Amino acid sequence: MAKRKRNKRADTYRVLGISADQSGVHWDRHRFPLEALGNLRGWECETSQFFLLRNLDRFDLISGMRISTAEMWKVWRGMLHPLAPASVYEVDDDLFNVDPSNDPAAYEFFHRPETREIMANALMISDAVTTSSPVLAERLREYNPFVICLPNRLPANLLRAPVRRDGGPVVIGWAGGSSHRLDVASVAEPLRQVIDGDAVRLKLYGMDYRDILGVPGEFAKWTDSKPAYVRSLDFDIGICPLIDNHFNRGKTAIKAREYASRGIPTVASNVTPYKEEVQHGVTGFLASTAEEWTYYLRLLIEDPDLRHRMGTAAYEHAKTQTLERHIGDRARAYEWVIEDGPAIRAQKLAELAELAHRPELPSLV
Repeated sequence: MAKRKRNKRADTYRVLGISADQSGVHWDRHRFPLEALGNLRGWECETSQFFLLRNLDRFDLISGMRISTAEMWKVWRGMLHPLAPASVYEVDDDLFNVDPSNDPAAYEFFHRPETREIMANALMISDAVTTSSPVLAERLREYNPFVICLPNRLPANLLRAPVRRDGGPVVIGWAGGSSHRLDVASVAEPLRQVIDGDAVRLKLYGMDYRDILGVPGEFAKWTDSKPAYVRSLDFDIGICPLIDNHFNRGKTAIKAREYASRGIPTVASNVTPYKEEVQHGVTGFLASTAEEWTYYLRLLIEDPDLRHRMGTAAYEHAKTQTLERHIGDRARAYEWVIEDGPAIRAQKLAELAELAHRPELPSLV
């Protein structure tokens, strides 16, 4: 089967990232990386949402995020057409194993049989899959053998060298969404031990969990702009509590990377993905028990030199992990899918042809 026609500018690849919504995942998996990729010679990148799609055949590759609804599937099944653009299923969480303790509403939706069938079918017909963690990549190979791990990274322009503050209260900060209620609750007692509302304060971003923590503190809502959110992170110690369960082990350590990008040392749960990201005793601490959480928080609270030293080490590590330094990984992955996608799809169509009741090929959107 002949390859699909490339765009008129043979030296340029055109990529479209279709996001399910405009949340932080949209920024981490499409907006940030496609802006960085678009700055490379030979790449033109756009982002969109499903309900705004037009003229898909002008792209060489389409990355579709979290295909999980009937409306999304109507679009995505067209990617199996021999002349469709190369297709990449993009996913940042193990949606087949959402834990009810993380988010009851998400658990209910992603455990519906029709939702799971759509996700499985979309994964299988895609030319390739991109995801953010090695653990999740291995799990997704059950549905598609061509899974590429592209870790979440931040643009270099969001980095800020650590700011040393010896006077005033020490501020402990946490940032996260609605799926972390029980994660935050797991460190309620250590936080009660160290926060006094005067010398040591708490600041929460995104979700207000002061009710379950039982301590005073400041709360800041999310902004629509992730760059604005990252730049607003202004505290002395960042915390990353995470319950060790199947779903959480497929997550990424982007929260610790956000803290590091601002020169903030981290105290994190000693579980995947944080134990692979935080360098214990260098860029932060890894805590396994409530007693360890209390001990490491007090170490950092009482020692401004230690906070600054660890924050500096975290910042120096963050400089090696920026999008710009690693955007070549995404460029090579996308180029491979564009060039080899037709052959992959031809094989899938041949396998479908062997079925007794082969469906008609869908039309391009």
